[in-house]
Amino acid sequence: MSDRHPPPDREQPRLPRKVALAYLEAFHRIVKIGTYYPEGHVALDRAAHLFQHSLQTVAEARKSAVVDIRGRSFTLEDQEIPATTPALTELATLFDDLGIGRVEIDRAVPLKDVLQLVRTLLLQRAQLQGAKEFTKVRIADLPQSIRIVSREFLIDEAAIVVERGSDDGQNLDTVFQALEKQGLNRRQIAQCRKLLDLLAQRFTAQPIRTKGLPAVGWSDVGKILARVASGALQTGEGGGRAVSHNDLEALSTIFNGLQDEVDDQESRDTINLLVSVFNRGHLVKKPNATAEGAARKGLRPGDMGTDMTIADIHAFVREHGMAGGTAVTVAQLDRCDELAIVVQLLRLCSDDEAVGDVRRSLRDLLATSLPPRMVDVLIKGVLDLAEPPGVPHLQQTIADIVEQLRSSETFSSLPFLVMLCRRLPIVAIARLWATIINEMLLVGRSAEQRQLFAELARLVAAVPVATVREELLRLEEMAAVKGRRIATDIFDSEVKEAYPVYATLLRTSTKTAIAARLLQGLGATSPDWFIAALAPLLDPSRQEHLQLLHAYLQAAPREQFPTPLRILAGQVVVERLPQVDEAARTEPWLVATIEATRELQVEGTRELLERIVSEKKMVVVPRWPAACRQAAAQTLPRLKRKPLG
Repeated sequence: MSDRHPPPDREQPRLPRKVALAYLEAFHRIVKIGTYYPEGHVALDRAAHLFQHSLQTVAEARKSAVVDIRGRSFTLEDQEIPATTPALTELATLFDDLGIGRVEIDRAVPLKDVLQLVRTLLLQRAQLQGAKEFTKVRIADLPQSIRIVSREFLIDEAAIVVERGSDDGQNLDTVFQALEKQGLNRRQIAQCRKLLDLLAQRFTAQPIRTKGLPAVGWSDVGKILARVASGALQTGEGGGRAVSHNDLEALSTIFNGLQDEVDDQESRDTINLLVSVFNRGHLVKKPNATAEGAARKGLRPGDMGTDMTIADIHAFVREHGMAGGTAVTVAQLDRCDELAIVVQLLRLCSDDEAVGDVRRSLRDLLATSLPPRMVDVLIKGVLDLAEPPGVPHLQQTIADIVEQLRSSETFSSLPFLVMLCRRLPIVAIARLWATIINEMLLVGRSAEQRQLFAELARLVAAVPVATVREELLRLEEMAAVKGRRIATDIFDSEVKEAYPVYATLLRTSTKTAIAARLLQGLGATSPDWFIAALAPLLDPSRQEHLQLLHAYLQAAPREQFPTPLRILAGQVVVERLPQVDEAARTEPWLVATIEATRELQVEGTRELLERIVSEKKMVVVPRWPAACRQAAAQTLPRLKRKPLG
């Protein structure tokens, strides 16, 4: 058999080719649509939602999807996809122009992060196209849920050191791999890289003289670093030689001695970091942890490992014939414990980067199905975060949770907020006012969640409206208002205690859209005679009509409509009623509006009713239907002698 062909029993890629293709095409689609449509447009939002769905399909068993780009070919989960279609060709060209070698996106990436990625890629491409000289593109301003690795094409002359051995670069690559494996984050590794480059430039031409050690060259230090790093990597994999204590002591002595050779505090802090990593006990392999020692104790190779994934557990279950329900329980308990730990870490973490990592882990957990036990853990954990004095990033954490749950099939955002707010004090609900309102405006009253929506409206209405000024400003920057994404049905006319909340929303930049939704709801199920007469005549695009609606929402819970409000309403009736199209004058609400004029009497009301009774076309044909004429005739005698105003 030729070496070019794999053996027949070779394992096939786990990711179906059509799934990989769909993901790449969805990636191309959001970039293409983002070129022509701005953020907030329904076409771009729809494309981004489709991309999120495709991403979750690709990364079903992983926390992220990684795409490597090599020329005109993509590699996704060991599946190589050549750019043979126009869509993939355009995507490959974009990545090639921007020098992108790898794109990694978390499975639980929020919608706003997807849109930010599109915005960044398009901005970088536009800047590249407008450049008049060679420019190295640097992809920056990316959220933590998305990571891009750029290809390196050039090095500057300062990085070319004649005396350095040909394997020095490989040595340092091994060092950085080991540092990453020991838990250092990207910022810390970048600090180490900067320090080592600085030391290499300074000590390539002169020896390092450290007390207690002979003079050594930088090449010797690089070799010691490589030996320690290589031993650490092999030890971490469960095999290989132990790290030499002599090498560890030498490195610690050298780097401690270099404290006086650097001038800035950052370099000194980085040296201390390296020394602490070199001296960690887990870098040195314990003598009794060898395979031979384990065999003497009757241990199997797998018993020496400390990490076991859910996939490993399921494989064990299949091999040993355990009941399927047992594996489900184990997996569920595992995720429950992980969720509990992640939520508690939010209280303990203070560093912004650490908080971002924890929140990303939380979003990833919420992207899976949530059984009742996990829901209980989530609610209890968030309640703990909300206790006085509370964590400073509580609002953003709740916003992340509801955004992830919004598309969940097992547990959505509204029941989460209801279950949470039932157990929160009013002062805590006030801190979450903008997040709750944003979710209500985005999700709306679906047929399945009308009772939940009504209860949530009552809970948020308990917050004094006068105390939410800062939250109203924060709401302006959230998706519903800033992105003009208001659901069709956002108002329950039966929950009168929440009317002042909606009155407050008429002060936002989306007041016209919100007013239109309110009038639609009030017209469909009018809670009182006043709005039954007025709702069909109000135009949400007119400022004076918005003021009238605002005043009504403030007064309606008390069912008392003061004289100034009635005067405004009467003026609207006198102005707008004659403008009703003749074809629409058979609508049943017109009779109620005409009858209500006895309580809304202003200058011109009597003349309007007389006109309805007597107005004719072609001399003999009445312009108003019989029901309207009858209502006007019965109302005229009931008008007061002196109008309200």
